[in-house]
Amino acid sequence: MLKGAESRAEERGREFNLDLDYIVSLYVEVCPILGIDLVWDNTGQIVHGSPSLDRVNNLKGYIKGNVQIVSHRANSLKRDYLLVEWEKIKRYMESGGGFVTIEDEHFKDPVSKVLTAEVILEMRKARRQGESAEEIAWGCNVPLGLVGRYLRHFEVDFL
Repeated sequence: MLKGAESRAEERGREFNLDLDYIVSLYVEVCPILGIDLVWDNTGQIVHGSPSLDRVNNLKGYIKGNVQIVSHRANSLKRDYLLVEWEKIKRYMESGGGFVTIEDEHFKDPVSKVLTAEVILEMRKARRQGESAEEIAWGCNVPLGLVGRYLRHFEVDFL
């Protein structure tokens, strides 16, 4: 994480003054943005819950006071979308916009508790082929808890 941030700062001409002790002081177990558990392992495989170093203010570099540890998923979403786009997505989803919502205490905001019709069709196809909930979650890039919740509620119609 530290080496990667240093490389990105150098590539982009950004300031960098972080050290290992500072990074360790930022340690959290849960992503402060999405509320998902962070996966602290040394496999090198990046998953939604992998810890990621986020610049709070993207106009500044990787400097003390301007970074936090969040999930890879949150950092990717933050990087790829503008706030105005999130607001438009949220309004669309709240108006019913073709999404199926599933109430779940683990998914507190509308963006986190939706399955698109396309994903549902992928899940149904995978289930018909005998895949487990874990395989469906992995293959469809959907949190396992959400897949399980969907299967419990709609299993009769699922097949």
